Amino acid sequence: MTRLGDFTRQKTQAPAEYHSWKNDPSEDNYEALLTKMNPTVTSALRSYGGDQKGLKVRAKILTAQAFDTYDPERGTSLSTHIHNSLQRLHRYRSDRSSALHIPENTRLDAGLIKKYVAEYEASRGEEPSDAMISDGIGLSLAKIQRARNIGEASSSQMSSDKGDLPASKGKTAEEIWADYVYHDLGEKDKKIYQWTTGYNGSPMLNKRAIAIKLKISPAAVSQRIGRIVNKLQEYRR
Repeated sequence: MTRLGDFTRQKTQAPAEYHSWKNDPSEDNYEALLTKMNPTVTSALRSYGGDQKGLKVRAKILTAQAFDTYDPERGTSLSTHIHNSLQRLHRYRSDRSSALHIPENTRLDAGLIKKYVAEYEASRGEEPSDAMISDGIGLSLAKIQRARNIGEASSSQMSSDKGDLPASKGKTAEEIWADYVYHDLGEKDKKIYQWTTGYNGSPMLNKRAIAIKLKISPAAVSQRIGRIVNKLQEYRR
Protein backbone atom coordinates (compact mmCIF):
# COMPACT_ATOMS: atom_id res chain seq x y z
CA MET A 1 0.00 0.00 0.00
CA THR A 2 1.30 3.48 -0.90
CA ARG A 3 2.09 5.54 2.17
CA LEU A 4 0.99 9.15 2.45
CA GLY A 5 4.65 10.27 2.51
CA ASP A 6 5.36 8.44 -0.73
CA PHE A 7 2.31 10.00 -2.37
CA THR A 8 3.46 13.46 -1.29
CA ARG A 9 6.94 12.89 -2.65
CA GLN A 10 5.54 11.82 -5.99
CA LYS A 11 3.43 14.97 -6.21
CA THR A 12 6.28 17.34 -5.38
CA GLN A 13 7.91 18.79 -8.47
CA ALA A 14 10.92 21.06 -8.58
CA PRO A 15 10.97 23.95 -11.08
CA ALA A 16 12.28 23.18 -14.56
CA GLU A 17 15.10 25.66 -13.89
CA TYR A 18 16.27 23.49 -10.99
CA HIS A 19 16.51 20.37 -13.15
CA SER A 20 18.31 22.30 -15.89
CA TRP A 21 20.87 23.54 -13.37
CA LYS A 22 21.21 20.11 -11.75
CA ASN A 23 21.88 18.48 -15.12
CA ASP A 24 24.17 21.28 -16.28
CA PRO A 25 25.47 23.49 -13.41
CA SER A 26 26.54 26.27 -15.74
CA GLU A 27 26.54 29.91 -14.72
CA ASP A 28 23.63 30.70 -17.05
CA ASN A 29 21.50 27.89 -15.58
CA TYR A 30 22.36 29.00 -12.07
CA GLU A 31 21.35 32.58 -12.82
CA ALA A 32 18.06 31.35 -14.33
CA LEU A 33 17.32 29.30 -11.21
CA LEU A 34 18.25 32.19 -8.92
CA THR A 35 15.93 34.51 -10.87
CA LYS A 36 13.12 31.96 -10.63
CA MET A 37 13.50 31.71 -6.84
CA ASN A 38 14.13 35.42 -6.26
CA PRO A 39 10.61 36.09 -4.90
CA THR A 40 11.19 33.42 -2.24
CA VAL A 41 14.62 34.82 -1.35
CA THR A 42 13.23 38.37 -1.17
CA SER A 43 10.39 37.23 1.08
CA ALA A 44 12.74 35.38 3.44
CA LEU A 45 15.15 38.33 3.53
CA ARG A 46 12.28 40.57 4.54
CA SER A 47 10.99 38.12 7.17
CA TYR A 48 14.27 37.04 8.77
CA GLY A 49 16.74 39.74 7.83
CA GLY A 50 14.54 42.80 8.23
CA ASP A 51 15.19 43.55 4.54
CA GLN A 52 18.65 44.82 5.50
CA LYS A 53 20.81 45.62 2.46
CA GLY A 54 23.90 44.30 4.22
CA LEU A 55 22.40 40.80 4.45
CA LYS A 56 21.70 40.38 0.72
CA VAL A 57 25.05 38.74 0.06
CA ARG A 58 24.53 36.38 2.99
CA ALA A 59 21.08 35.53 1.61
CA LYS A 60 22.64 34.61 -1.74
CA ILE A 61 25.19 32.37 -0.05
CA LEU A 62 22.50 30.57 1.95
CA THR A 63 20.39 30.21 -1.18
CA ALA A 64 23.28 28.63 -3.07
CA GLN A 65 23.74 26.18 -0.21
CA ALA A 66 20.02 25.42 -0.28
CA PHE A 67 20.24 24.57 -3.99
CA ASP A 68 22.99 22.07 -3.20
CA THR A 69 21.16 20.40 -0.31
CA TYR A 70 17.69 20.27 -1.86
CA ASP A 71 16.20 16.81 -2.46
CA PRO A 72 12.86 16.78 -4.38
CA GLU A 73 12.14 13.24 -3.21
CA ARG A 74 11.69 14.40 0.38
CA GLY A 75 8.36 15.94 -0.50
CA THR A 76 9.28 19.55 0.27
CA SER A 77 9.09 22.25 -2.39
CA LEU A 78 12.24 24.14 -3.32
CA SER A 79 10.63 27.38 -2.14
CA THR A 80 9.98 25.93 1.32
CA HIS A 81 13.48 24.51 1.52
CA ILE A 82 15.03 27.88 0.65
CA HIS A 83 12.76 29.73 3.07
CA ASN A 84 13.72 27.35 5.86
CA SER A 85 17.42 27.68 5.04
CA LEU A 86 17.23 31.47 5.14
CA GLN A 87 15.89 31.45 8.68
CA ARG A 88 19.55 31.68 9.67
CA LEU A 89 19.45 35.30 8.53
CA HIS A 90 17.73 36.07 11.82
CA ARG A 91 20.91 35.07 13.69
CA TYR A 92 23.14 37.12 11.40
CA ARG A 93 20.82 40.09 11.88
CA SER A 94 21.05 39.71 15.67
CA ASP A 95 24.84 39.48 15.52
CA ARG A 96 25.03 42.70 13.54
CA SER A 97 22.68 44.59 15.85
CA SER A 98 24.80 43.69 18.90
CA ALA A 99 27.82 45.69 17.64
CA LEU A 100 28.94 48.76 19.62
CA HIS A 101 30.09 51.99 18.02
CA ILE A 102 32.27 53.46 15.29
CA PRO A 103 35.62 54.68 16.67
CA GLU A 104 36.80 58.11 15.60
CA ASN A 105 39.97 56.74 13.98
CA THR A 106 37.84 54.93 11.41
CA ARG A 107 37.14 58.32 9.82
CA LEU A 108 40.87 58.95 9.60
CA ASP A 109 41.32 55.53 7.99
CA ALA A 110 38.66 56.44 5.42
CA GLY A 111 40.63 59.54 4.48
CA LEU A 112 43.85 57.56 4.07
CA ILE A 113 42.10 55.00 1.89
CA LYS A 114 40.51 57.65 -0.31
CA LYS A 115 43.86 59.36 -0.84
CA TYR A 116 45.67 56.10 -1.62
CA VAL A 117 42.98 54.95 -4.08
CA ALA A 118 43.03 58.30 -5.89
CA GLU A 119 46.83 58.22 -6.24
CA TYR A 120 46.80 54.58 -7.36
CA GLU A 121 44.16 55.24 -10.02
CA ALA A 122 46.01 58.33 -11.26
CA SER A 123 49.27 56.43 -11.70
CA ARG A 124 47.96 53.07 -12.96
CA GLY A 125 44.58 53.84 -14.48
CA GLU A 126 42.72 51.24 -12.40
CA GLU A 127 41.40 50.68 -8.90
CA PRO A 128 43.50 48.81 -6.32
CA SER A 129 42.16 45.68 -4.64
CA ASP A 130 41.60 45.68 -0.89
CA ALA A 131 44.73 43.57 -0.48
CA MET A 132 46.74 46.20 -2.38
CA ILE A 133 45.26 48.98 -0.22
CA SER A 134 46.13 46.99 2.89
CA ASP A 135 49.73 46.59 1.77
CA GLY A 136 49.98 50.21 0.64
CA ILE A 137 48.85 51.95 3.82
CA GLY A 138 49.21 49.23 6.43
CA LEU A 139 45.55 48.79 7.36
CA SER A 140 43.92 45.42 7.97
CA LEU A 141 41.08 44.26 5.72
CA ALA A 142 38.69 44.63 8.66
CA LYS A 143 39.60 48.29 9.08
CA ILE A 144 39.25 48.87 5.35
CA GLN A 145 35.77 47.37 5.47
CA ARG A 146 34.69 49.60 8.36
CA ALA A 147 36.06 52.70 6.67
CA ARG A 148 34.32 51.84 3.39
CA ASN A 149 30.94 51.42 5.07
CA ILE A 150 31.19 54.41 7.38
CA GLY A 151 28.77 56.50 5.32
CA GLU A 152 26.10 53.79 5.38
CA ALA A 153 25.97 53.60 9.17
CA SER A 154 25.37 49.86 8.90
CA SER A 155 26.03 47.57 11.82
CA SER A 156 28.69 45.72 9.83
CA GLN A 157 31.02 48.69 10.31
CA MET A 158 30.60 48.73 14.10
CA SER A 159 33.51 47.79 16.34
CA SER A 160 34.74 47.86 19.87
CA ASP A 161 37.29 50.42 21.12
CA LYS A 162 40.00 47.88 20.30
CA GLY A 163 38.93 47.90 16.66
CA ASP A 164 37.80 44.26 16.49
CA LEU A 165 34.83 43.27 14.36
CA PRO A 166 32.36 41.27 16.49
CA ALA A 167 31.38 39.18 13.45
CA SER A 168 34.96 37.94 13.07
CA LYS A 169 34.58 35.81 16.19
CA GLY A 170 32.20 33.35 14.59
CA LYS A 171 33.49 32.69 11.08
CA THR A 172 32.51 29.38 9.59
CA ALA A 173 35.02 27.01 8.00
CA GLU A 174 33.67 28.05 4.61
CA GLU A 175 34.25 31.75 5.34
CA ILE A 176 37.79 31.08 6.57
CA TRP A 177 38.50 29.10 3.42
CA ALA A 178 37.11 31.99 1.33
CA ASP A 179 39.61 34.32 3.02
CA TYR A 180 42.47 32.00 2.09
CA VAL A 181 41.25 31.81 -1.51
CA TYR A 182 41.04 35.60 -1.75
CA HIS A 183 44.58 36.16 -0.50
CA ASP A 184 45.98 33.60 -2.97
CA LEU A 185 44.40 35.31 -6.01
CA GLY A 186 46.15 37.66 -8.41
CA GLU A 187 45.37 41.38 -8.34
CA LYS A 188 42.70 41.30 -11.07
CA ASP A 189 41.05 38.20 -9.61
CA LYS A 190 40.96 39.81 -6.17
CA LYS A 191 38.95 42.68 -7.64
CA ILE A 192 36.63 40.28 -9.47
CA TYR A 193 36.11 38.36 -6.23
CA GLN A 194 35.28 41.56 -4.35
CA TRP A 195 32.90 42.93 -6.98
CA THR A 196 31.00 39.68 -7.57
CA THR A 197 30.52 38.68 -3.92
CA GLY A 198 30.61 41.96 -2.00
CA TYR A 199 33.62 40.59 -0.12
CA ASN A 200 34.80 42.84 2.71
CA GLY A 201 31.95 45.27 2.05
CA SER A 202 32.90 45.97 -1.57
CA PRO A 203 30.21 47.23 -3.98
CA MET A 204 28.75 44.50 -6.19
CA LEU A 205 29.00 44.97 -9.95
CA ASN A 206 27.72 43.05 -12.96
CA LYS A 207 30.13 41.39 -15.39
CA ARG A 208 29.96 44.13 -17.97
CA ALA A 209 30.87 46.78 -15.39
CA ILE A 210 33.73 44.64 -14.10
CA ALA A 211 34.99 44.07 -17.63
CA ILE A 212 35.03 47.82 -18.28
CA LYS A 213 36.89 48.55 -15.03
CA LEU A 214 39.50 45.85 -15.66
CA LYS A 215 39.72 46.53 -19.40
CA ILE A 216 39.05 42.90 -20.32
CA SER A 217 36.15 41.16 -22.07
CA PRO A 218 33.01 39.93 -20.22
CA ALA A 219 33.96 36.42 -21.38
CA ALA A 220 37.32 36.77 -19.66
CA VAL A 221 35.54 37.90 -16.50
CA SER A 222 33.33 34.79 -16.66
CA GLN A 223 36.36 32.53 -17.08
CA ARG A 224 38.08 34.08 -14.09
CA ILE A 225 34.90 33.77 -12.00
CA GLY A 226 34.72 30.10 -12.95
CA ARG A 227 38.26 29.47 -11.73
CA ILE A 228 37.55 31.33 -8.48
CA VAL A 229 34.37 29.31 -7.89
CA ASN A 230 36.33 26.07 -8.42
CA LYS A 231 38.83 27.15 -5.77
CA LEU A 232 36.05 28.06 -3.34
CA GLN A 233 34.45 24.64 -3.81
CA GLU A 234 37.66 22.77 -3.05
CA TYR A 235 36.94 22.89 0.68
CA ARG A 236 33.97 20.57 0.12
CA ARG A 237 35.99 17.92 -1.69
